[in-house]
Amino acid sequence: LREAEPNLQPQIPTLPIINQYPVITNPVIPRIQPPSIQQQFNPQILAQIPPDQQKQYIGEFLYAKISTIDEPNAGKITEMLLELDNVELINILSDDQLLNQKTREAQ
Repeated sequence: LREAEPNLQPQIPTLPIINQYPVITNPVIPRIQPPSIQQQFNPQILAQIPPDQQKQYIGEFLYAKISTIDEPNAGKITEMLLELDNVELINILSDDQLLNQKTREAQ
């Protein structure tokens, strides 16, 4: 009878997989500063914002402007207008007459 040869491979203990995805402990999420009355909407800043945050940026400016027209309903009107595409929203922000028209339509 031959004796079994010893296993010379190093034994590496297997660890259970707890999470297949890396855990990000401190994610860096840029904060969008709410616009002040003096701050003007800037399409160049909009272009630098991730697409999923662009509506928020536009919405803050829309709300600020709409609240000067119809303060009690500004949130509702802003929400309705944010359903439009960004190009149309940019046009509305840059044209007070168009903003007034859209606000009246939403009332």
